[in-house]
Amino acid sequence: MLFEYLEEIKKALYAHILKHFPDISFKEQDLRIEKPPQAEWGEFAFGCFPLSKETKKKPAEIAEVLSQGFDSHSYIDSLNANGPYINIKIKKEIFSQVVCQEVFSLKDRFGANSLGQGKTVMIEYSSPNTNKPLHIGHVRNNLLGMALANLLEFCGYQVIKANLINDRGIHICKSMLAYQKWGKQANPETFQIKGDHLVGKFYVQFENFLKKEQEEYALKQGIDLSLFSKSHLQGLKEKIKETKDKAEKEKLQKEYQSLNEKAEKWEQEFLENSRLYAEAMEMLRLWEKEDPEVRALWSKMNAWVMDGFQETYQKLGCQFDKIYRESETYMLGKEHVEKGLQKNVFYKKEDGSIWVSAEKLQQACPEAFKGIPLKDKLLLRADGTSVYITQDIGTAILKANDYSLDKSIYVVASEQNLHFKTLFGILKLLEFPWADGCYHAAYGMVTLPKGMGKIKSREGTAVDADDLIAEMTQRSKTKMIEENLRVEESKLEETALSIALAALKIFILQVYPDKDIQFDPHKVIEFTGDTGPAIQYSYARICSIFRKAKEQNMEWTETQSICYSLLSQQEFSLIQELSEFPQIIATAEKGYNVSLIANYLLNITRSYASIYAAYPILKADTKERRDARFALARATAQVIRNGMALLGASVPESM
Repeated sequence: MLFEYLEEIKKALYAHILKHFPDISFKEQDLRIEKPPQAEWGEFAFGCFPLSKETKKKPAEIAEVLSQGFDSHSYIDSLNANGPYINIKIKKEIFSQVVCQEVFSLKDRFGANSLGQGKTVMIEYSSPNTNKPLHIGHVRNNLLGMALANLLEFCGYQVIKANLINDRGIHICKSMLAYQKWGKQANPETFQIKGDHLVGKFYVQFENFLKKEQEEYALKQGIDLSLFSKSHLQGLKEKIKETKDKAEKEKLQKEYQSLNEKAEKWEQEFLENSRLYAEAMEMLRLWEKEDPEVRALWSKMNAWVMDGFQETYQKLGCQFDKIYRESETYMLGKEHVEKGLQKNVFYKKEDGSIWVSAEKLQQACPEAFKGIPLKDKLLLRADGTSVYITQDIGTAILKANDYSLDKSIYVVASEQNLHFKTLFGILKLLEFPWADGCYHAAYGMVTLPKGMGKIKSREGTAVDADDLIAEMTQRSKTKMIEENLRVEESKLEETALSIALAALKIFILQVYPDKDIQFDPHKVIEFTGDTGPAIQYSYARICSIFRKAKEQNMEWTETQSICYSLLSQQEFSLIQELSEFPQIIATAEKGYNVSLIANYLLNITRSYASIYAAYPILKADTKERRDARFALARATAQVIRNGMALLGASVPESM
């Protein structure tokens, strides 16, 4: 209905254009209408710029011509010129009826479309390492992945939600070796903690011992490690940004590059001489040779971690259709690296390691690597063990073998931009026809302000996801008490978790994905302003109105005749906003940008909050006006519900 209504508006406008300019070649399908910046100008507008060349008139002159002689129309009230635009004022009652009836008719499908009909897309998200718990970066990853999957399904795609478990490699062997050395047969039950947290403790323990060994080695070599520290290098980067003197900036840039190179070289030298690291590498070699004892330990510790992950996934609402494990894909990657070597796509060094040259990558993807100082990329170590990109090659090929995909989307942090450019370049060099369908949906970092109490990292570098959710839930309970929200005792925990997750999801998802976020729990557990709980509160408030109406025997149905002309201009403006939901969905799909949906819901919430106070429903002066406001409230609640469902957030009927 709404689509047909808008098409009819465009059809009428196009006929009017032809009436004044009958000889133009401009087509109806090229006509685009938009929303004017000010409501009093009209509901829609058409920029006359595309007509200027053929008519040999300025856009403002064309608009002036089009503002005259418009025939009466059942949907359009008038046309008015405003500079180069022709503003369209519509008959509001008809438009309001079309919008609200479409919402009532389609319900949970309002806003859906068929843009992806017949297409299959895989979205890989989460992709954790089985050597430590999920952290706040994984939270953003999971929220983006779930929301993007929901969005594309809403747009008609067949979506396969995949999780690649990074369950092999040197990082996994570090946890295993630490457990073997210092674990004393510990298990999650004896420690009374989740399995992923237990394994994470051993990973930290390994890193601490390795750091101690590194410091001792540096002391013997007379190396000042503070020069290679992240804080020192970051300080240099800040100085480079702040320095305006060109010569000084160049000097600092050279110093930064030199220190980076020295740090990498020294790190490699240390690892080659580290006894502890050598033991971990030996464990990796034994794992790849399928040593029974090593494989048994690996299976046991991975099972602990996966049980822990599942608890966190359940809280966040994560679901997966397909699980890939790097332990099952790396051999396929090695096989194709060897094939690439035979075809001279890759090359082998004297030590036996296999590489892809920067030159070939740049030839395969010149635009992707434009302006990037690229280096040759290691694909297989000299001892035959694989690296990260080896298994990623294998996984990509396995995905293509398992499914006929139109698009393969990787939701991974933006710090891996170069890695994915390189991976996609390698797949092109290997001449896979589906390589162009691979897409990296990158996102920025998430940090917390200092002094956040017990929301801190077990490693001291990242925020633990379980601690974050628990802390947010506790803050929700506290806020509910402060706001005197009436919640049944039996539903207190469930409601607090729902509010906490909505706060988390809206705060994170409203930010454009590639932007960094500083997440402050103090600011997001609020029932007013641009927050998830504020959206939930609006929905619950509307549900409360209908409950009270029922108690007072005020009858209203979605199918009854409504006099929308009794609504104010402010209320009509909200109906206009509701009508934009399908276009928001279509635009979000085009750019894989779910932040558009989150911000749209925040706008709807703000609009309804101002209407709620100014235009009461139950105390309306007439039954007819009350019924019109009932219709607006119901339509608003449905759109909020639909949008929040796409973002993976629930909307409680009472708060």
